Amino acid sequence: MLAVLSAAVVLVAGGGAWLAWGLRDRPDLSRYDRYLLPVANPAPGPRVTATFLGVATVLFSDGETAIMTDGFFTRVGLIEALTDAPVAPDLTAIERGLARAGATRLAAVLPVHSHYDHAMDAPEVARRTGALLVGSRTTAWIGRGGGLAEERIRVVEPGVPARFGAFTVTHVPSRHVALPLGQGSLGVELQAPLVPPAPVRAWPEGGTWSILIEHPLGSALVQGSAGFVEGALEPYAADVVLLGVGGLARQGEAYTERYFREVVEALGARRVIPIHFDDLTAQSGGPLVPMPRLLDDVSRSFAFLEARAEADPGLELALLPWWEPAVLFP
Repeated sequence: MLAVLSAAVVLVAGGGAWLAWGLRDRPDLSRYDRYLLPVANPAPGPRVTATFLGVATVLFSDGETAIMTDGFFTRVGLIEALTDAPVAPDLTAIERGLARAGATRLAAVLPVHSHYDHAMDAPEVARRTGALLVGSRTTAWIGRGGGLAEERIRVVEPGVPARFGAFTVTHVPSRHVALPLGQGSLGVELQAPLVPPAPVRAWPEGGTWSILIEHPLGSALVQGSAGFVEGALEPYAADVVLLGVGGLARQGEAYTERYFREVVEALGARRVIPIHFDDLTAQSGGPLVPMPRLLDDVSRSFAFLEARAEADPGLELALLPWWEPAVLFP
């Protein structure tokens, strides 16, 4: 279940115009447009592109092989996210999202953990693209509940690299960012297939990963949740970190400093790209909309990353264009 919306349970009780205003009050991130990477032109040549599709869904391609984290296209409304209303993958949204991204064939779909906004659509995305669904035991049960054939499901071995074309993918155990109203589904694993429709709380965390994606042209780490395991990433290196910042502003300055040190600095990254900052209840395929300040002031996280990049000549802050491929490695 998503961390950034659980705080709204308390706010709903307040009701009225104040709540409505608070959910419309969003930070203006337009000042960061100058950090947008240019859209990749169609010129031939070796390169790895990344296409940001929202939340922690990113499509990576080298022109021969494509892999995708999460594969989340279904946007559940706020009320459904906060209640026991049953939800299920939106097949139309998935079809349109894959077509818009040009993701007709994927080698692997890689959920960073198993909350609904990361893993609910993954079995259907894998089925439509011929991909392997790769993740935790809980992700595997979600795949089975979604009707995915067993041979299309792979439970990862932590720290053991897997090859997909020229990509090498390593799953490093991590932690989910703390939830504002308690740990809830954190640490919970499925023991049987999860068959949708079901309430969003039916999708537990099931273990969180830092996903290292290596290629002869460069390396990137996807940190889909703003949690960390102290020292876990020190044995690794990455040129680029796609850094989940959802819920980070709520953790305080000391935590933010530690998170940056344990992920970006530990890997020796030269480029940091924030992800998981957009409103996951916004219309699928619509404009990029940041979370309301009432739930998570992502502008504070952006300002922190900007200050860090300005203070370090060896580090670049960058943003991925919305639904358009950009060359990933500097």
